[in-house]
Amino acid sequence: MAKRKIQLYLTEEQYQVLKQRSGDSGSIAAAVRDLVDASGVPADPKSDPFFQYLTRKRKPSGTPYDAGDAKRELYERPR
Repeated sequence: MAKRKIQLYLTEEQYQVLKQRSGDSGSIAAAVRDLVDASGVPADPKSDPFFQYLTRKRKPSGTPYDAGDAKRELYERPR
């Protein structure tokens, strides 16, 4: 499995939560990986409604933006 190295900043409280979750192993990296795996991220990001909204064909330039349209597209269930 290919791995990527990342760097992130945490509050002291976030760090303590991860430290506690790391248990006896003490591996914060493993705790982060476990949390990401448990997050339930869809295997196919294209099935995510937000991804679909971001990548859909846009209205022509100059068309007024309607936040109500975006909300309906993202959160209403298909009929």
